[in-house]
Amino acid sequence: MTSPNPGMSKMATCVAWYDQRTFQTIATLSYSDLKLEINKPRSQLIPEIQIEAQKIRALKGTKYQVSTSGQTIELGYNLP
Repeated sequence: MTSPNPGMSKMATCVAWYDQRTFQTIATLSYSDLKLEINKPRSQLIPEIQIEAQKIRALKGTKYQVSTSGQTIELGYNLP
């Protein structure tokens, strides 16, 4: 059985990826420092999450929409 794609949620301070079968958080990416924190290092979904996190990191310094109402945050606002 293959694993589903990771689910992604935009939270107040980070992007969180989770396993869609168990709903356990696998990793989070902080908006402030763009640090990827991996909670479940043995998850088969980590490579896909790392690719998606890198895409978000590439947007450093830009406004990133974090809600359906249009609220944005500047990615990497604590980085030089």
